[in-house]
Amino acid sequence: WYQRRVRGITVIMDPVIVESPKPLTVATGSDVSLTCVYSGTPKPYFFWNKDDEAVEVESDERLTTTEEYVRKNVRRDILSIKRVSKQDAGTYYGFALNMGNADATGTGVQSDQA
Repeated sequence: WYQRRVRGITVIMDPVIVESPKPLTVATGSDVSLTCVYSGTPKPYFFWNKDDEAVEVESDERLTTTEEYVRKNVRRDILSIKRVSKQDAGTYYGFALNMGNADATGTGVQSDQA
């Protein structure tokens, strides 16, 4: 008979938002960062939306995202906005997606000029 050795088993874990971003009111012209901590296996794809539209980091030089390793299967994504303007006010959502499953969380950002 033939025996095949399996090196490892990957247990699929749906994405879960572990820590949501906090609501913020920020001064116009200041910098702000939104942080979301999430987990899942395989590693979820993470993205940000603002008021139901994708945050286009590539098209706005003031925006950056940074992914950080927290611990096994847990990551942190940080959306940074430089020189906040009135147009940046809104509801921001973080989405974690893997294997067709998703989890999401949202928070508000308000400019002091709103």
